[in-house]
Amino acid sequence: MPAPPITIRAESLTKRYRRQLAVDQLSFQVGEGEICALLGPNGAGKTSTMRMLIGLCRPDAGTASIAGTPVHLGAPVLRHVGVVIDGPALVPHLSGAANLKLLWSAATNRSRTPTWR
Repeated sequence: MPAPPITIRAESLTKRYRRQLAVDQLSFQVGEGEICALLGPNGAGKTSTMRMLIGLCRPDAGTASIAGTPVHLGAPVLRHVGVVIDGPALVPHLSGAANLKLLWSAATNRSRTPTWR
């Protein structure tokens, strides 16, 4: 089975805030249909990484692309991206999948409802 096309790519992303290194040469890729989670303690660079991936802040080094298109603030590809940074409060007694279903049900375009497993 061939590998899915790469939809998100980060190459050597680096971000500093004054003397504080927030993200240090981070590289990864996410294929079409794959799910990626950024996990780590406070201050690990998760939010900074997401902000670079969607063009809200410029990396000090490295590149980010979505669907093969370089990301920058206002990039047309970002019209097709939805992101929740420092997200909503989740319902604690629901599973992760159930929370995602609940959030998805609030979406306005239900014609694209995914298949949940």
